[in-house]
Amino acid sequence: MSISLSRARGLGWFLGALFAVLLLAGCGGKIDTNLTINDDGSGIRTMTVSVSPEDMQKVQGGQASIEKLIADLKPAQLEYQGVKKNGNDVVFTFSLPFKSLEEYSTKATEIVKAQGATRSESWMAKAILVKGVEPFSKGTEYKENFSSRDLLYWLPEALRKQGKISESNVLEGRETKLFIGGKEMPAKEQPISSGKVERYGFDKVSIITSGLGNGAHQYQRTIYLALDKAVYLRDPEGYDKFVAEHAPKGSEVKKTDEQNLLWEVKFPVGDDAQVNQYTNELLLEKDASFTVSAPLPDVEEPLAFAITVQDSVSCEVVCDDGVTANSFVVLPEGWETSYRTDTFKGQTIVPVSSEEHPFKQRVAPLKQSVAVEINPQGGGKAAYSVTFSEKDDKLAEKLISSWLKSYPGVVIKREAGKSGVVYTATVSGKDSAGLLSAMRNYGYGDQPVVLSKLNGGIVSDKYLLKVAMGLPIPAYTITAVDGVPITLTGIDGLSLDEPSKEYLDAGLSYKDGVITFSGPQSLIYSGSAEVNRSWVIWLALGGSLLLVLVAALVAFLLIRKKINSLGAGTSAVGAQSPDSEEPLEDRQQPVPSDYPTERLDIAPPTNDNLTQPLPSYPEHWVAGQASQEGSFPWTRTEEGTETSAPESESDATKGE
Repeated sequence: MSISLSRARGLGWFLGALFAVLLLAGCGGKIDTNLTINDDGSGIRTMTVSVSPEDMQKVQGGQASIEKLIADLKPAQLEYQGVKKNGNDVVFTFSLPFKSLEEYSTKATEIVKAQGATRSESWMAKAILVKGVEPFSKGTEYKENFSSRDLLYWLPEALRKQGKISESNVLEGRETKLFIGGKEMPAKEQPISSGKVERYGFDKVSIITSGLGNGAHQYQRTIYLALDKAVYLRDPEGYDKFVAEHAPKGSEVKKTDEQNLLWEVKFPVGDDAQVNQYTNELLLEKDASFTVSAPLPDVEEPLAFAITVQDSVSCEVVCDDGVTANSFVVLPEGWETSYRTDTFKGQTIVPVSSEEHPFKQRVAPLKQSVAVEINPQGGGKAAYSVTFSEKDDKLAEKLISSWLKSYPGVVIKREAGKSGVVYTATVSGKDSAGLLSAMRNYGYGDQPVVLSKLNGGIVSDKYLLKVAMGLPIPAYTITAVDGVPITLTGIDGLSLDEPSKEYLDAGLSYKDGVITFSGPQSLIYSGSAEVNRSWVIWLALGGSLLLVLVAALVAFLLIRKKINSLGAGTSAVGAQSPDSEEPLEDRQQPVPSDYPTERLDIAPPTNDNLTQPLPSYPEHWVAGQASQEGSFPWTRTEEGTETSAPESESDATKGE
């Protein structure tokens, strides 16, 4: 039987191609793995790849091409110890050192994901070592979710891409050894797994954390540990001792001994870092993570915050197989969440996990009020007051101030008192136009307060007051505002008249000139007011009377002074010459030495006894004619001068 030339050539090409494929595909490397984990979690993974001479011949470029690819493409996490001969085989050695199992898992993740191995984006390498902890478990168990083939996949994949071999799935595991704490463990490849831990842990762990929303970032955590009675009886002393020794210092521990054992461990109050530390101590964890985000203003509500809560507790050591810790937070008053809620010991609780759980926290006012003051020009001010608790004020002081001062011209005042912290937002205007504009801008209405003068007089002015106002805009952006009291007061002499019976029956009240309304959200009112100046008339009359009294008092004092001065002039007669202003004491002479000192009993001279001789006296004393009143008939002269007696009675009495 003959074969045509063309068919023979075609068969030759086919056999050649088949030989090339078989040559390239026949390459295979054998991986031996040695994993050592020390007591502190550090260790090293050593991987050797052995290639037989037959397999090496099937690689285009042979050993040299393999070593060049290693030098160019080796992941940074791996170390390369070089190549050597083992008999006829060529052996390439790689190692992956690590300081902890966490670092080991991280490096393995980076290597596997970088080389394009078939893994999902969320895949993470895990290396888990569990050592039995009495009384909850005994034995040692190790497992991981990656293999040495995964860690070295980059090498055959690079050979395939460069056409050195036809496919990359040419490596296979051969022998695996595992050493933990210096002791060799039986191991299965691949991935590596070894041993088994028998568990006798808690069959239910519930974590309740309160303190959200207190503004102080201080939390109270209580952990409930439940254990089957039969398991507890296996080692009752061991379980009791563990809880007593691992409960954080300052904790309150209670134990109930019923069908199931239940320990209640209440931690001391602390911040989130302390709460995590206490949780790690009790549950023998390393990475408990309870976090509460900083409150951020909610985009929909001006007095609300958006907050997220996360809580991650694995409970791998003290929990039984398949048991995880269930974590809850107590929902504070004023908080909302879209997650389901439960009730525990009269409190509303919300389950949380390692995912972010959103909450909305509202700051609610304790009290609100509006006070409007009106002057005779129609101006004045409108003050919106809101009272918050000290806790809410501490949490949201800046947010509250920003919420109230959303419009221009508003003056904010903050004042702490016994009943809380009061914020007052005031708008004002000197006259009617100014007050209307300010109140409109703050949302009180289009014509909130209008004062019109009806007539004027000397004694009083009459006004018409019309009110059509609601609450300011900030009041409508928070909780229900029905029942907010609104007061109207006149100032600067303007007094508001008592409302009519119609308004009083509708809910208005009147006391001491103040109108108060505590009904729905808006006030519609029309009434009278006046400026009474009768006090000016009374003041004028009082002033006039006061002036009269003052004038009378001044006249009385002047007359009295004149009288006193006249009396003083009379008593000085005879002591001072009327023709001289020289004081008497300056003109007085000393008594002569020969002046008799004994008393002289001499009768005053009269018409009957003038003929009788008179006694002799010093030369400077001379006789004068007796007056009709019988006064002493002698006058005193200056020494050395002569003085004659008065010629007539009138002359003698002129000095008087």
